[in-house]
Amino acid sequence: MFGEKGLKNTLSLRFLRWIIPLLTLSFLLFGATGFFATRDSLVRFSRQSSSLLTDQTKVALVNWIQDQIYLAQTIAADPKIVRAVLNPTDEQARVEAHSYLQQLHDRYKHYENMPVAIRLPPGKTYQMNVNGEQRVIKNGTFLLDTVQGSTLGKCGPDFSYIKSIFEGAPYYVSEVYPSILRGNPLFVVSAPVKHDGQVIGVALFGVRMDYFTDLFIDPAKVGETGYLMMFDETGKVIAHPDKKLILNESESKRVGKITARILQGTDPSFFDTYEGVEKLYVVSRLAKGSFGQTAPATAGSSFMRHDWYIVSGQPVSEIVKTSRTQAYLYFLFAVLLSALVAVVLYKHTQRTITRPLADLTRAAAEIVRSGDLTQKIDVHSQDEIGELSRTFNEMVDKLRDMATSLRQTLTRLREAVGDLDTANSQQRETITRQAAALQETQVTAQEIKQTSNMAAQKAEAVLKVTSEADEIGRSGETSIEQSLNWLTGIRSEAEEISTKIGELGTRARQIGNITQSVRDLADQSNMLALNAAIEAVRSGEHGKGFGVVAREIRNLADQSIQATHRVSDVLDGTTDAISAAIAMSEKGSQKIDNGLTQMRSSGENLRRLSGIVRDNSAAVRQIAAAVSQQDAGIAQIFGAVTELSKIVDDTIKRLESTDQAAEVVKSVTDQVSEIIKTYRV
Repeated sequence: MFGEKGLKNTLSLRFLRWIIPLLTLSFLLFGATGFFATRDSLVRFSRQSSSLLTDQTKVALVNWIQDQIYLAQTIAADPKIVRAVLNPTDEQARVEAHSYLQQLHDRYKHYENMPVAIRLPPGKTYQMNVNGEQRVIKNGTFLLDTVQGSTLGKCGPDFSYIKSIFEGAPYYVSEVYPSILRGNPLFVVSAPVKHDGQVIGVALFGVRMDYFTDLFIDPAKVGETGYLMMFDETGKVIAHPDKKLILNESESKRVGKITARILQGTDPSFFDTYEGVEKLYVVSRLAKGSFGQTAPATAGSSFMRHDWYIVSGQPVSEIVKTSRTQAYLYFLFAVLLSALVAVVLYKHTQRTITRPLADLTRAAAEIVRSGDLTQKIDVHSQDEIGELSRTFNEMVDKLRDMATSLRQTLTRLREAVGDLDTANSQQRETITRQAAALQETQVTAQEIKQTSNMAAQKAEAVLKVTSEADEIGRSGETSIEQSLNWLTGIRSEAEEISTKIGELGTRARQIGNITQSVRDLADQSNMLALNAAIEAVRSGEHGKGFGVVAREIRNLADQSIQATHRVSDVLDGTTDAISAAIAMSEKGSQKIDNGLTQMRSSGENLRRLSGIVRDNSAAVRQIAAAVSQQDAGIAQIFGAVTELSKIVDDTIKRLESTDQAAEVVKSVTDQVSEIIKTYRV
């Protein structure tokens, strides 16, 4: 049994074991929510500040490039430059223009070279002596430079910064590429040299990209370790703190994933991992049209070769470092607050729950131990524990009333069990007599059922034989019908054969007539040949040839007469054979008629026999149906008797169960009576 200490261990402490983790978890969730809220706020602030930095850097880059464009256009419009391009063979003009360009180059150290290209008609060239070396100046090549003439005669009209100006562009900004002289990254800014509105040359200079990088990109810091970098639209790195990546295709593969995200242009900021560190990247795009266009560009062309991208990168861990410190403070506060709340809840639980429950436990234990239903619990509160105490008092009162009523009910139950036992004994005797009578009835029904089964089996056998006879009769009728049809067909065919043979005899007689005509003609031919021979003899020498012909005709006539005799003999034999065939055909027809008559008589007899069999089959079926019905009726009687016997058996078993239940009720009544005696009411 649980005492007060047991209740404390099983309720208060168990309550605390649940509430402390729940409170701690709640505060930790609150701290985690604060951490992520602060983290999102810091990331958003970092994104905004990075975006502001990249935009300001882009503005500085735009202004710087515009200064380069303005300087290129100013150089192109200078009279010294125009005069030197108009008169490329004028040594004085070229010296003055070169001096002007050299002064500018010496002043602005971030230019790689400040050359001027000339525009010439197709096929026209100039020869120029440069430091003792002959140079050929062609269309689109450099007429002037500021690197001791090392680039004179070089370049050409197919270079983008020359070609665009020749096509009418007011300026052009090329892609960033490695310098031929120093290897550092640079880009070219060019402007047209004009005279009377016609482009006669191009003023250009190579601007060192690392100058802008040193001024604006490298010094810029994003947070503590973040930095700026630049890419062009082809994915090349044109500015980066890691100098090995700049314009190095093999090394720039390290940032290929980031470059692909930048060039997609779907999001101006994104998270990605570089060299194992997750970073926030913010992109600002310098588009080709950022400087405006003062003249229409040709289809598909632009005054700037590539878009440029200024990108900031900052480690995420650095961004959220402040929020992580706040999260640690949140977690510490959660643990301390959970401990304080746990102590307060423990004291409150002990006073309002544990002690009242201990009183209830003692009262219930006393009732269980001694059966004392006079126990009462003092109620001092209106909460659930007080309601439980009141309900416990009401339950004890109900148990006390129940015990009194149960004693009275047990007395009446004993009397009812005695009466039930007497009634069961009388009913068992009656049912036993019924069971014996049903047993005799069941034996008689079984004998009748066996006799009926034998009759049904005999009837089925007779029915089967009758059905087979009926089938054989039907089959015989069908066979006779088929034989009649077959003999009728044979008779028709015999008649047709006889007709054909008669026609053949007629044809043979006609051939005999023709043969006789041929014989007559042969006789006449013989007579004519004889007469001809006589006339030939009379004619002497002149008739010898005619006599030879006459002899041949007689020979032929004799052969024809012999042939007609042979044909006549053959025709006579054929005529006799045809006559015999006709006679045989007529006899066969008569025999077929006799067979048809006998077959029809047999078929009629077989049909009468089949009818008798069918009548017998119907009668046997009626007998079999009657026997089957009788068998079914006997089976139903037998089933009813069997079912009634089972019912009687079940009734006997139920009576036995009733006796057992009565004994159990009597035993339980005694036990309950003993238990009721243990309670004090």
